[in-house]
Amino acid sequence: MKKIIQSSLMCGTLMMTSMTFAQSNDSALNINYEISFSEVFQDALSQSNEYKALRQEILSSDDLVKVERRYFYPSLTLGSEFKMLYGKPDPTPDSLGELKLSLKAKIYGSGVSERIDAAEEFLDSGHLKLRQAELDIYYVVLKFLTKIERTRHYKIQADKLRIEFESYYHKQLNATKEGVSSQSNAMEVELNKVRFDEAVFGVVSNIDKYFKQLKEEIGYKISDGVDKNNIGINYRELLAILDRPIGDINVNDLIYLNKGMMSELKIVEASKLNAQSQRERLTVTLSNEYYNTLYGKDNDNDLRGNTDKSFVSIKIEYDIFNEQAALNKSSNMHVYLAEKDRYFKNTEQFKARIEALILKYETLLQQRNATIKQLSLNRDLIENQKREILIDKITYLDIAESMSAFNKAQIGLMNLELNLFDVIYQIMTMKSEPIF
Repeated sequence: MKKIIQSSLMCGTLMMTSMTFAQSNDSALNINYEISFSEVFQDALSQSNEYKALRQEILSSDDLVKVERRYFYPSLTLGSEFKMLYGKPDPTPDSLGELKLSLKAKIYGSGVSERIDAAEEFLDSGHLKLRQAELDIYYVVLKFLTKIERTRHYKIQADKLRIEFESYYHKQLNATKEGVSSQSNAMEVELNKVRFDEAVFGVVSNIDKYFKQLKEEIGYKISDGVDKNNIGINYRELLAILDRPIGDINVNDLIYLNKGMMSELKIVEASKLNAQSQRERLTVTLSNEYYNTLYGKDNDNDLRGNTDKSFVSIKIEYDIFNEQAALNKSSNMHVYLAEKDRYFKNTEQFKARIEALILKYETLLQQRNATIKQLSLNRDLIENQKREILIDKITYLDIAESMSAFNKAQIGLMNLELNLFDVIYQIMTMKSEPIF
C-alpha cells in the first residue's frame, strides 16, 4: 500500500492572519525592487562555481556518449619506415623506405550496447544533478530574501508601534511631572521603551547577516555600487506562499520526482551496465593495410610503388578464458551492488526526512495560529486600555507593558513564519519544483 501523508491548510485562518497583521500597511506589501528575486537567482547561478562545474561534467559525459555510439568509426593511421640494410653478402637494396596506411574499424562487439546505455545513463544523471543544483540555489536565494523581506516588514510594523509607544512615554513623563503618577512608573515605562528598542535592533540587524550568509552559502556577490535596499522580493508573493496548501504528498512517488534521487538511480543503473560490459566475449574488426615503397632498387629494378603486402581482413575473436577480464567484471559488479545498497539507504533517509518535515510543518501551523490569536488579544487589550486610561482605570505603564508584549508577540510570529517558510522551501526542494 502506498504511503500518503495528508497535510491541508486552514486557508481561511491564514488569510485572516494576512489581513489582520501582515497587511496593516498595504503600500509596504507591494514594493517592487530594482533587483528582484529572479535577477538575484540568475546572478547566483552565473556566479556559482559548483553549477559551472556540473555543466562541464555534462559536456564531458556527452563526449563519452559520442565515443560509445561511434564505436564503428574507423581509426586511420599513416606511418613510414626507413631501413639501412647491411651484412654479408651485401644486401640489395642497401636502403629501403616504406609507407604504411592502416585503417581499422570495430564493426561488432558483444558489450557495445551496454556501454552505450551506461554512457547515456551517466549523461542523464548529470542533467538531473544539474537541475537539482539549480533548484538548490533557487531555494537558497529565496530563503534568504524571504528572511530579509519578512524582517523589513517587521521593522515597518515596529516603527509604527514605536511612534505610538513614544507618545505614551511622553504622557507618562508629563503625568509624573504633574505629580499624578509616580517616578517609579516613569522609570518602568522608560525601561520598557529601552527593551523595546533593543528587541527591534536585535531583529533588524539580522538583515546584513542574511546578506552575508547568502554570500557564504552560494557565493553570491552584490555588484559594486548596488544598494542592498534595492534588492528584495515583493511581500505579497511571500504571503501567497503561506496561504497556499502544499497538498497531499505521496512519499514513494516523491522519490521519483526528486531530481537528486533520480540522478542517484541513474548512476546505479549505469554502474550495472558498465559492469556487464567489462568482459566483451565476441568482437569483429575490419582492417585494411596499404603498403607503398618510397625508394629502393633491387639490381636494376625500381622497387618504388605498391607492394604485395597490402591486405584487407575481417578479424573475429571470441574470449574463451580470460581471468583478468573476469575478475575486472566481478569487481565492477561489486561496485554496482555497493552503490545500489547506498541508494536504498538514501531513499529511506529521504522518506524519513520528508515525513519529519510534514510533521514540523503542521506543528508550526498550529503554533502560528496560536500566536495570531495572542496578537489579536494583545491588540484588543491595548485598544481597551486606551479607552480605560481616560477614566483612570489603568496607567500609562500598563499600556507600555502591553505594547512591549505585543512587540514580542510580533517577533514570535515572524520567527514562526520564517521557520514555516524554511520548511515549505525544503519540501518544495524535495519535490524538485519551483514555487513561483
